[in-house]
Amino acid sequence: MPTLLCVKATPLSGYNTPAEIPEYETSVSLGTLAVIRSFAFSHLLLCTELELTRTKTIEQHAWFGLHHLISLRMSYFGLKVLKANSFNHLNSLETLTITGEELEVIAGKAFLGLESLTDLQLSGNNIRSIEKNAWLGLSSLNNLALETDMFLNLPRLRILDLSEQKPDTAEKNSIFNGLLSLVELRLRLTFMIAIERDTWDWIGLSSVRTLDLSYNKLQGITKDTFLHLSSLILLNVATNEITQVGEKAFEPLSLLETLDLSGNRISAIAPKAFSGLHNLHVLQLNKNWNLYVESSTFIGLFSLKQLTVYDTFVTLPQDAFDHLTRLTSLQLNLNNIKKLPDRIFAPLSGLVELSQRQPLGIIGKFLLLEIFHC
Repeated sequence: MPTLLCVKATPLSGYNTPAEIPEYETSVSLGTLAVIRSFAFSHLLLCTELELTRTKTIEQHAWFGLHHLISLRMSYFGLKVLKANSFNHLNSLETLTITGEELEVIAGKAFLGLESLTDLQLSGNNIRSIEKNAWLGLSSLNNLALETDMFLNLPRLRILDLSEQKPDTAEKNSIFNGLLSLVELRLRLTFMIAIERDTWDWIGLSSVRTLDLSYNKLQGITKDTFLHLSSLILLNVATNEITQVGEKAFEPLSLLETLDLSGNRISAIAPKAFSGLHNLHVLQLNKNWNLYVESSTFIGLFSLKQLTVYDTFVTLPQDAFDHLTRLTSLQLNLNNIKKLPDRIFAPLSGLVELSQRQPLGIIGKFLLLEIFHC
C-alpha cells in the first residue's frame, strides 16, 4: 500500500464545490453536488476520504486524480442507473458506500477498475435489476451489503448480508451459484416462510460456515431444508414460527457445532431429528411452546456439551438425557417444571454446570453430589 495512505485520521472538511478544496486536503465532505464534472478532483492527489451528497450525474473522468482515495461515500444518491465504468481512476478504493432511494439498475461493468475494493455497501436503495457482469472487476471484494439477491462473478466474496429483504423477488434455483468463497450468509428479517428445493437452492454455498436465518417466518424444518451446506458450523434459526422438526432434519450438517432453535413454537421434535450432528457442541431450545422431549429426541448428539432449555413449557421423561453422555452444561431456568423424574440426571456423569432457578424438588443432597462428582 503506498506510503501516502498512512495519514492520521482527521474530521471531514466541508466545502460547497470541488474548486474550493485545497490540494492538501486528505478528508473531504461536499454539500450537494448534482453533477461531477470530468477532472473536478484532479488536484486532490492526497485525498483518501471523500463524501458526496445528492449526485445525479457522473461524467466519464469525474474521479481523475483521486489515485489514493480509500473511502468514497455517496448519500442521497440521485442516479437511477449506475452505468458501466462509473468509477474509473479509483484503483486504490477499498470502501464504497452508495445510499438513496433512486438507484434501480446496476449496469454491466459498473464497478470495473475497482480491483482493490473490499467493502461495498449498497443498502437503502431501490435496486430492481442487476445486469450481467455487474460485479466484473471486484476481485478483492470481501463484504457486500445489498438489497437484492442476484449474484454473479463474485468468487472471492466471504460475507453476504441480505437481511431485511423480501425473498419473493428471488430467482428460483441456484441463485447463489458462483459464491465459492462465501463463509457467512445473513438472511435475518427476510419474511421467509419456507426453504424448499424449488425456492432456495443452496447449491454453490458449500463453503458457508455461518448461516443466520433468525427473525423470519419459517414454519418447519425437513431433511431437504439444508441440503448442500456441508461446511456449516453455526446455524441460527431463532425467532421463527417453527412448530416441528422433522426426522433427520439436520443430517447434511455433519460439521455443525452450534444450533439455535430458540424463540419458536416447537412442540414436536421427531425421533432422530438430530441424527448426523456428531460434532454439535451447543444446542439452544429456549422459549418454545409446550416442548415434549422423548427418549429418542437427542439421539445422535454424542458430542453435545451445552444444552439450554429455558422459559419453555417442557416435558422431560426419565430417560430424556440418556444419549447426552458428554454434556457439561445444562440450563433449565424459568420452565414449568415442578417435579423431575427420579435420577433423570444419572447419565450425565460429566455435568459441571446445572442451572434451574425454580426448585428442583426431587434433587436431594445425594443426587447433587453424584452429578457433580468428577
